[in-house]
Amino acid sequence: MNKIIKFACILLVIIFGTSCAQSTPPTLPPSSAAQMKIKWNKYEFRHDFLRDYGEHLQDTKSDKHILLYVTSNHCPACEYFNKTTLSSVRVVPVINESYEAIKLNVDDIPKDDPEFRKTLIKQLNIKYLPMVIIYTDNGTSYKEVARIIGAISKFEFLTILRTVNSLNIRSNKLKSFKLHPIIIETFNKSKI
Repeated sequence: MNKIIKFACILLVIIFGTSCAQSTPPTLPPSSAAQMKIKWNKYEFRHDFLRDYGEHLQDTKSDKHILLYVTSNHCPACEYFNKTTLSSVRVVPVINESYEAIKLNVDDIPKDDPEFRKTLIKQLNIKYLPMVIIYTDNGTSYKEVARIIGAISKFEFLTILRTVNSLNIRSNKLKSFKLHPIIIETFNKSKI
């Protein structure tokens, strides 16, 4: 009896072990994967970014959330996040479909206007890079619903994107509640 049980266990391990090892997640052909990129929106940053961009979205009747990605040219964590998470064939379609994606490179903020630079960094509360801030329309204005500080995996990022997509902020039930943003901070970050 023990030999039969041992044989059955070994057989199950062999069957499931090889089938798990052989199964790979579906991927796109290399040519399609290489063409898939986030559609970053061009935006001229002004003193009140959120109000100005929120008005722009309301004018265009967009139902998309705002995804603001803050990065730098000299940030190793940002490079890692770009190559692993923001280039994922699973993340890119979700962002392009449901988000107005804006990239803010802190190196591109004009250095000739230090007051503007200081105001923008203070308004967005930028201390570490990379940073992703997600805003959503609650019917009257855009509110921050998620802040990701540091590089996270594509699976964690995808979970956050899908969670934000599932929120119906314009629902009357949610308007009466104070929405606290999801804040995720990792050790894989760079000081600004």
